[in-house]
Amino acid sequence: MAENSNQPRNFDAVLGGQTPPPMGGVVLGGIEGWRRRFATPIIEQRIAVISDALKYGDVGIDLLIEAMNDAALLVRVTAYKLLQGLSSAKAQQAIAKGILLNEGDRIYSVYQSAIYYGDDWYYINDSISEFYADDSYLDPQFVSRHFLRETAKVEAELFHKVRLLEIDVSGLYREKWSNYNIDNFALNQWCADNKLSLFCQANEDREACLERLVNTLDRNQKKELLLKLWDDFGKNTNIDINEWCAENRVTLVRQEDEQARQFENRVFKKFQNDKNSEILNEIWQLIGFGRRLAFVHEEIVSQETYFDTGVNF
Repeated sequence: MAENSNQPRNFDAVLGGQTPPPMGGVVLGGIEGWRRRFATPIIEQRIAVISDALKYGDVGIDLLIEAMNDAALLVRVTAYKLLQGLSSAKAQQAIAKGILLNEGDRIYSVYQSAIYYGDDWYYINDSISEFYADDSYLDPQFVSRHFLRETAKVEAELFHKVRLLEIDVSGLYREKWSNYNIDNFALNQWCADNKLSLFCQANEDREACLERLVNTLDRNQKKELLLKLWDDFGKNTNIDINEWCAENRVTLVRQEDEQARQFENRVFKKFQNDKNSEILNEIWQLIGFGRRLAFVHEEIVSQETYFDTGVNF
């Protein structure tokens, strides 16, 4: 009896149907199979399979070089990193220019906030803005660049907490700009009183509305109104650091002849000596320092270029 030619034999590869194979499963098909898996429109899946190209030797290097021109930036970055780890002259030549950035790509830079001085105070600039374009001493200092917003935010937060351990707050200007008192500030009334048409929407987050107002004033070069907003907001606080100490079992107590600001500085110094950056971050907001000592700035690429990975990447 003749064998049924349609039945698979032990050494046959099985042709799959229309359902894509599981990401963790064994996939047959060699280089063409890799190409089929890499052709998915889902960026995360392209990133997940790209390292398999290394299994195919010199041809795999060619596949990675092709991937460095992928439409998705994160795929290009992954291909670059894989090639970077190879000693092949072809791989090293392919990455010599850096990572291709296309128009519309987004990258995220971490900056150290600038601290600038007045006659008896100093102030924090935690943004990249043309508002300060003529004052180079107000420029924040570049720290590092990232392709994921999440990793940039983590580094900025760590950098902020490290700086909290060393900064002298005695001369810093308190904005009272924090989540603790933002709900008590009559923002819509303030806009009406200052003849501004911007108002918080019914379902808009209060902090988002406040940020929108600041950005509008900044963009329109309304420096006097922006300073007035900071000043008026600073008057709106009901935080008593002495009560906070009692509630949190901190043994410091404000003396009768001690000003509130002096006591705040003393409490802050105590936790600096304790190297407690978590508590310092909480006190930082409580006593009115709404600005960050490090921050993330999103940049949108305006034209095709190459990113030099040698600069704090």
